[in-house]
Amino acid sequence: MAVLPLLQLLLLALGTVVAAPELREENAVLPPAPTAPPPGPGLRAAPLADVQAMMMEAVSCSPQDEERALRRQFLTNASVTCNDGSPAGFYVRRSAGSRRWVVLLEGGWYCHDTRSCHHRWQRLRHLMTSRLWPEQRNVGGILSPVPEENPYSWNANHVLVPYCSSDSWSGSSPAPTPGETFSFMGALIVQEVVRDLAANGWLSNDSHVLLAGTSAGGTGVMLNVDAVQELVRALGLPRVSVRGLVDSGWFLDRPPFSPVPGRALTAAGALRQGMALWRARVPAPCAARHRTDPWRCYFGYRLYPTVKAPLFLFQWLFDEAQMTADNVGAPVSKQQWDFIHEMGDSFRTTFSNVSAVFAPACIAHTVLTKRDWAAVRVGRVSLPSALRCWDNRLSADSPMDHSERKRGGGRKHKKGEGGSRVTCPTRHVEMCSWPQCNHSCPKLHNPFTGEEMNFIAVLKSFGLDMLSVANALGIDIHTLNNMDPEELLQLLTASLLQQVMAASPRERQEAPRPEPPAASEESAEADPCRALLYVSVSPLRGRGRPERLAEVNWDFRDCDVRPARAVLFDHDALNVPPKTADKLAIRWSDSLAGAAGRLVTNYSVPRQLPGGWDRDSAASATPEEPEYCFDFRVALLDEQGALISSECLRIRPRWMRQLFESGGDNLALPELMLPGTHNSGSFPREGDDKDSHLVRYLLTQDLNTYEQLVWGVRYLDLRVGHYPQDMGDQQNESHPDHGERFWVNHDLVRVQPLRRVLHDVRIFLDAAVGEVVILDFHRFPVGFGAEDMEDTEAHGELLALIREVLGERLIPNERASALASIKDLHKRGSVLVAYGDRGWQQRERAVLWAAVPQLWGNQQSLEGLVEYLDRQVRAMYRVELHALMAELTPTVFDILLNLERSSLRLMADQVNWNITAHARAGYWFKFANIVAVDFVEGSDLVGAAVEANRWRSEHKRRHNEASRFSVRYCDGSCEQTQSEFIKRPRR
Repeated sequence: MAVLPLLQLLLLALGTVVAAPELREENAVLPPAPTAPPPGPGLRAAPLADVQAMMMEAVSCSPQDEERALRRQFLTNASVTCNDGSPAGFYVRRSAGSRRWVVLLEGGWYCHDTRSCHHRWQRLRHLMTSRLWPEQRNVGGILSPVPEENPYSWNANHVLVPYCSSDSWSGSSPAPTPGETFSFMGALIVQEVVRDLAANGWLSNDSHVLLAGTSAGGTGVMLNVDAVQELVRALGLPRVSVRGLVDSGWFLDRPPFSPVPGRALTAAGALRQGMALWRARVPAPCAARHRTDPWRCYFGYRLYPTVKAPLFLFQWLFDEAQMTADNVGAPVSKQQWDFIHEMGDSFRTTFSNVSAVFAPACIAHTVLTKRDWAAVRVGRVSLPSALRCWDNRLSADSPMDHSERKRGGGRKHKKGEGGSRVTCPTRHVEMCSWPQCNHSCPKLHNPFTGEEMNFIAVLKSFGLDMLSVANALGIDIHTLNNMDPEELLQLLTASLLQQVMAASPRERQEAPRPEPPAASEESAEADPCRALLYVSVSPLRGRGRPERLAEVNWDFRDCDVRPARAVLFDHDALNVPPKTADKLAIRWSDSLAGAAGRLVTNYSVPRQLPGGWDRDSAASATPEEPEYCFDFRVALLDEQGALISSECLRIRPRWMRQLFESGGDNLALPELMLPGTHNSGSFPREGDDKDSHLVRYLLTQDLNTYEQLVWGVRYLDLRVGHYPQDMGDQQNESHPDHGERFWVNHDLVRVQPLRRVLHDVRIFLDAAVGEVVILDFHRFPVGFGAEDMEDTEAHGELLALIREVLGERLIPNERASALASIKDLHKRGSVLVAYGDRGWQQRERAVLWAAVPQLWGNQQSLEGLVEYLDRQVRAMYRVELHALMAELTPTVFDILLNLERSSLRLMADQVNWNITAHARAGYWFKFANIVAVDFVEGSDLVGAAVEANRWRSEHKRRHNEASRFSVRYCDGSCEQTQSEFIKRPRR
């Protein structure tokens, strides 16, 4: 389950406005889907089956999980399919001797018309097809076979039914016909899963079936549970008991706080359209009750009174999906705050006739598949305990007529309660009125080390200005930093709440889609039409979405020829593409919407690096190969199918050496454009939960340090912490991190042992002779005496470690080195160590260089970021190394409330395409020095830097202005003069 602390309330108090999400993976039934223009012909021509094996590798179970994995079964009835006509199915794990079955319906929103379904196909294809399903899946929570994780049903038979019908499990529209694009068969899929379980002999007449579902799957449970009970009776199993468990599928159809921009349809309008498109099946009793408005049956509180089967409801009182649907944002006004309070009250009101309900006052969405689902409590009762009590009541009850919803004396008779003498309650509804007042809402843990974290320190790591909070609360910063979390919670919910809400209202703007990248000046000279084509790796990921999908990026706006289709294909060992499309071994194909744009393919880029450049084989990497391409290319075709242009995805481990060997040997480091990464050590380690909520705001790269350098990165941004004592799992002597004292941090959160990062740098430089790397030890947030100003020898120990690993590779800090071209500089060393502590830098200035100025704008919108960086580039020509930090900064609200909808990956997806375009144009192309991004694979920053550096070298030589163009590195003791600035030529 999400690791969210009590400080989500602090988040609300400091709130900002939520940006509408670009990608939503697990959403409510409530809001209508966004619309987008339907794609051109060939939407379903993509040969997804050809890459299924690679997708399986990305999401399949690890070897140690194989024995307990759920195994894929396609439906016997092949006419019941997913949206795209691929076979529907389920995953099953048998438990010997058990009569209990837990059948879980996955969630994932819906689409309601042709436009929204085409948009869903483009962005969330994994929720519409089975062609990417792995053979095995390992699901946690209520489907876990581990007793400690799943005390309720660890030994039951488990069935997972993936969601691929986009209809909230209610459709019965048959397989696609020539006039229709998609089928919608959710209700039929549920029926066929039960038929197959019975046909295989797995269901016996004394079986107990719990039909569970999360989000849209929870709505599907209420829509289908009675039909499943009737089906098992028709199959000759009249004594099989069927019950329902609804997780976060109980939505409210109340008016939103404010109109949702770009949403023309109300929830009612979207559901009306969807029901017609899906040929939806809703329970007859509910349809009869709402004859003119059957769409109301998709809302649990309206459907529940007509359901015959026993139901248990789990619902967060401050459901994230409901808050998004209501478009309320974080409360920065009394009206918003009141609206959120009313949400909890509205949920409680709708529970009045529900006999079994568990409703904590937390801000979250879904719980059943979270690995720590059992930790959620209301009062002293855990969710598994409440479910067990409900089971016992149902077992003890004698059958009753459903019409006896209320007994004599005016007392409401709870469904399934009967005359049982079981005394444990089945209704657990939090009565406090504010979010996160339930102190069992999950705690924060370091996802990399397992240690519990101070939640104020975590907020500091993400950029929260605690001083403004302290001032608003009327306390000093020392008191705030040492305050008990519960005391802080009480303070925030008391009379000073309004002051805190007004403390720092940073409004978050929704970033528009970036403009397509512009062609470079160099390519314009070679090709008058300024055509551009490059391949990148999408940073986006999500539940069921394959990792590392290749992206096609193109710009032919200034060309007479217009590409009509993009294809991805194999190529031979010589990387020579065929000249005609009919010779391509196509893995993926799709039509293009315009002369410029970006398109995500369905092909997962392998982790293995080309040319023998993997870390373990770097010493034997192909030495003089001109380019190192992955084993595929992309091509653009015209309307007749003729090939216009093709390109590969490449690594550039030796681009510096290739630059000076081709004549570009006259540039010093400050004159180069240098690709960099922000928080370079914040990448996942083996075994990390890459999709946990906290990790979404800690990881800034997918590539490890060695892979970043092989990709072409030459600037590494490091923040180092010193930890004299082992902590967490590290205390175990057999742990690989035991004894590590220096760590690369994401500010206050430690992520990687520094020694491994330094060794990666050394391994790369041993293999890539001629390259120069800048290690910027920019900050020392933990363990260096920064907080109490005490003298510490931690810096001396750190310097000893740097010398131990890098030794003779270190570039001496001297004037000759500062003025040297990259060709001559390499003769002096290959690692420039910039150091953020000025005292120690001066003390060890023979080897330590001054810190690299980082131009960081603290921007939350794409427009603001680009405007800030562009202003920095244009302001002056800098004579020393400097870094443009090209990444968005999340708000506290992003981090602790809207985690399912926003992450550093989504922000990087917005930024990197646009930054690549700027790096290829204007002042950036001529003068930008270091440009550092998150998830560097999602950009073509290295390619842009190679082009820019070739142009700069030729420009310097052609104009013969070496004396005016030369620079010297300022180590802190020198002063800049006007004569050192370059006169910018027009471009």
